[in-house]
Amino acid sequence: AGQTVTFEAGCVVRCAQNAEFDVQGTLVIAGTAAEPVVFGPAAGAVWGGVWIHGNAARLEARHALFTGGGANPDWIDDHGMHAHRSEQPVITWSAGAAGLLEDSAIVDNPSSQCLHGEDATFTIRRCLLQKAITGGQIHNCTLTWEGNHLVELPVDDSFVDSATAGADHDGLYCDGGVTVIRDSVFGWCKDDAIDAGSGNTSNV
Repeated sequence: AGQTVTFEAGCVVRCAQNAEFDVQGTLVIAGTAAEPVVFGPAAGAVWGGVWIHGNAARLEARHALFTGGGANPDWIDDHGMHAHRSEQPVITWSAGAAGLLEDSAIVDNPSSQCLHGEDATFTIRRCLLQKAITGGQIHNCTLTWEGNHLVELPVDDSFVDSATAGADHDGLYCDGGVTVIRDSVFGWCKDDAIDAGSGNTSNV
């Protein structure tokens, strides 16, 4: 807490099996279009995710690529959070955390949710989120979502049956809080593109 860790342009972070980044200070990912920062698995591994939590915690990420995460199938339940799916998200903001993910990609995480937000404030801008179980749940957050593509959840194929359609392969599930969505594409999701629940608790 109170510290800043920065990954500069061109870093490649090879993550061990189950590895998790527990961020209670500030994590800066300072990639560029020519030299992004890559977070991916070591050979044969599935790493965990990045968890930003607490009022002093912040993620500032630009030109980052996250792939091969989501090791813990019960991560959400293990941490007492609220979501339709329990698989580990690649990036989680909770407990008052904040941040920005910009010009980045969360792709090819077949055992993971892309994102989770819980009582947090963050912006996702000009990002690609693709090929995961779900885009993730946003619970009691202030989220600004601009210019993003969220596609192929979990895959783009022609197979859908009642079990698949009811398995919460949503683009985003927004429960409570305020979510503002602009200029974005949601496609090839095997459940809802955007689900704001069956009640009146969400303001999208």
